[in-house]
Amino acid sequence: MRLLAALAFVVSCAPTTSAGTTTTTTFTPTTSGDAPEPTLVTSTGNVETTGTETTSTSTSTSTGSTSGQHPTTTGVLPDFGPDGPDCGGKIDVLFAFDTSRNLAEHYPKLEEALQELLPTFVEWFGNFDTHWLVANTRVGWGIQGCEDECAANDGVMCWPVGPPAYPCEAYDGELTECDTTFAAGVTYPAGFDAANQRCILGSGQLYATSQDADDLLAELQCITQTGVTDVYGLLAEKAMVDAVRPTMTKVPGGCNLSFLRDEALLVVIFFSNYGGVNGPAGPPEEWAEVLLDAKGGNPDKVVVLGISPDVTLPDPVCEKNDMVPDYYAHTEQFLHLIMKHAIHGSRCADDYRPFLLDVLTLSLALCGENPPT
Repeated sequence: MRLLAALAFVVSCAPTTSAGTTTTTTFTPTTSGDAPEPTLVTSTGNVETTGTETTSTSTSTSTGSTSGQHPTTTGVLPDFGPDGPDCGGKIDVLFAFDTSRNLAEHYPKLEEALQELLPTFVEWFGNFDTHWLVANTRVGWGIQGCEDECAANDGVMCWPVGPPAYPCEAYDGELTECDTTFAAGVTYPAGFDAANQRCILGSGQLYATSQDADDLLAELQCITQTGVTDVYGLLAEKAMVDAVRPTMTKVPGGCNLSFLRDEALLVVIFFSNYGGVNGPAGPPEEWAEVLLDAKGGNPDKVVVLGISPDVTLPDPVCEKNDMVPDYYAHTEQFLHLIMKHAIHGSRCADDYRPFLLDVLTLSLALCGENPPT
């Protein structure tokens, strides 16, 4: 068993010959008995509903932001009232991106997809009062070793340890306690391909809000540009969980205080290198427990998109690990067998945009809306 656990950590990721096609799955477990294995199929974006499963698949195409009006009304609606959607006119979006250098070849795909589709996020969620938080997946801040390298270069640069634009000035008394707190909201992304600047948020908090932002899109483009740092990974799932714990969101002094609203739909999007078991986040059942507790135990108030390895799925895009059983990896269990509303995007896919569009569509559906046309 120890051998299986060790092998599960060894993830070899290589695109298949049909890497242009990506597959996402939304899985609704049964209420009793063993959860059935979801069926992964390839199609052109159709959605089929049979029994307890809803399977959505996407073929990668060039997708820009969607234009058009919402079918109901425009503008922010603080509250739809008791007769409105279950999410009460509010959506809280949580991002958790592994910044390990092990993901350096995949991070550009995430950044390209996000920067292209963030206008779509803002537009499609335009009828809602939204909060947006990017959880710190590092213990600390920035690139390990840059503080010493910056000091050795008179506080001017961290090259070659860090990129030429690395903000050495942050070490000169600018960092706050929450900047270096694990799972706290990121407002100063630093690293290779990162924003490398302090993101000024209209909310004055460690998360952006649609109510307070002068330019919500610009704020999101800044805080989501986390980049990659050094070899220090496997923490996206733990950050996703710790970011919504009461000590962070409910207790005075918590870095993410008031990010969560009780009536809001919680949308979680994480990017991970984790394809094994016995990781720092603990078992996937505990991840689900914390997320559901944050929403009063209601599984219909949490939507999760995980872009991660798929090496123990029956038909993976990454190179399959035949040494471990199907659905053995913790992230795969979490997305396919535990969470009620979840989408799994393969980290090895060529294009992450279909995954992001799928989670947007699913989130709107749970809030009683359709995408703009």
